[in-house]
Amino acid sequence: MNINIIQINNKNKYYINKSNEPFVIVGEIIPTFIDGKWNYKEMLYDISTQKHYLNEEINAEEYINNINKVIFFACIDNKCIGQIVLRKNWNNYCFIEDISLAKNYRRKGIGKILIDKAQKWADYFGLAGLMLETQNNNILTCRFYLKQGFEIGSVDKLLYSGLGNDEYAIFFYRKTRKSTRTITVEDYNPKWADDFNRIKSYLMQYLKKDIICIEHVGSTSVKGLAAKSIIDIDIIIKREKLIQVKSLLEGAGYFYKGDLGIADRYNFKQYTEITNGFHVHNLFVCPEDSRVPISHLKFKDYLKANSKKRDAYSRIKKESASLFSHDYQGYNKHKEPFILECYREIFQNDIDLAYRCNGKIDVTEIDELRKKVGWNEMGNYYRNGLQNSYFYLCCFIDNMLVGFVDVISNGNSDAYIQDLIVDPEYQNKGIGTMLMNITIDKLKLDEIYIISVLFNEKLNSFFEKFGFSILNAGQLETKRT
Repeated sequence: MNINIIQINNKNKYYINKSNEPFVIVGEIIPTFIDGKWNYKEMLYDISTQKHYLNEEINAEEYINNINKVIFFACIDNKCIGQIVLRKNWNNYCFIEDISLAKNYRRKGIGKILIDKAQKWADYFGLAGLMLETQNNNILTCRFYLKQGFEIGSVDKLLYSGLGNDEYAIFFYRKTRKSTRTITVEDYNPKWADDFNRIKSYLMQYLKKDIICIEHVGSTSVKGLAAKSIIDIDIIIKREKLIQVKSLLEGAGYFYKGDLGIADRYNFKQYTEITNGFHVHNLFVCPEDSRVPISHLKFKDYLKANSKKRDAYSRIKKESASLFSHDYQGYNKHKEPFILECYREIFQNDIDLAYRCNGKIDVTEIDELRKKVGWNEMGNYYRNGLQNSYFYLCCFIDNMLVGFVDVISNGNSDAYIQDLIVDPEYQNKGIGTMLMNITIDKLKLDEIYIISVLFNEKLNSFFEKFGFSILNAGQLETKRT
């Protein structure tokens, strides 16, 4: 059989639910929770029965060209014989909303093909794994999931109780396996410059006058430097153009992936179906006043002007790849001392500012910062509260916390800036302005457009420059008992 897996589009959307056919109930699994782990035993019925779910009402338009949800069909000779419906879940898992196969095509490996496709989709978006829900009396399906490497994560005995039956829900999970990709560092390839120029020419068709420049950065941009064969590209823009550039890049076939923990560096990736034959590349959008593009370009120029440092970096990169061939964290950690040494030389006369998003931080550092500005300590709140923040940003100088902002949001429409703190010794150096710019940009990119903050009237002019209006507001303080 020649199985084709195709993604939903306007031409094939009528395939939805074509493969939904009856299935056999022959028994149930009985889960037990022992010593912190789910186990189970099987109970087979004396008489088997058939079951058939009604077709789910699926709005096809929601799944077409949507980076948050998708449907894949399994087809043979233009006949749909299976489908899998996926969406990104709030817990960073790919939730399998539905998987079905026409009865004549079961037990032929097609279900595994669909699960593998779901895993590739989840991997592409950096999700933690796959999850789904089925009923305990659907024993054949439970066996299939267990065979595919899923494990029982939880059991809900009440989910179906309102329907008048005694079946209950079992939630299965399969965590993404550790990457087996080999880290390969190769000698400089002159073709990388040509590959960058091809991508740049393509991007310019969409971005035109809405950007300042497109720069080839990273190791592939330095002639003679060994590198992983992945091209890094910075699109440098005026900060107020960020939302417009995001929209233009989406039109060019890219989707927004967030800042990946590096503040003011916004990552975009191409859709799987739209590669244009381009070399593998990382695309970053950076405001011109950000530290990120300045650091990238200065590091590039430093290595170009210093052949000894360039060659030393080549040796370290190859050594890192040899020692940590499947461990990206170890690979990067091994290079870090050399890179930091270079940056100390590059920025020896400048304040070495570093902005980080949601990184590790000791709550006592936040309390020390609060004391410096005359605020009360809130270590107990931050110890638990940061876990529930929408995000938080830190500014460091030589690993010392000098700026902090904490943001709370419903993740949909509104956000509240909980705290904005800058060490008095480093105020009036643009740190508070940069923290606010990054915060507002991140919220806008997440399509959150109502941002609130409480502040002393002495700071009216500071917040007004970002567009905040002065409104009447109410605040009730209660004491914990």
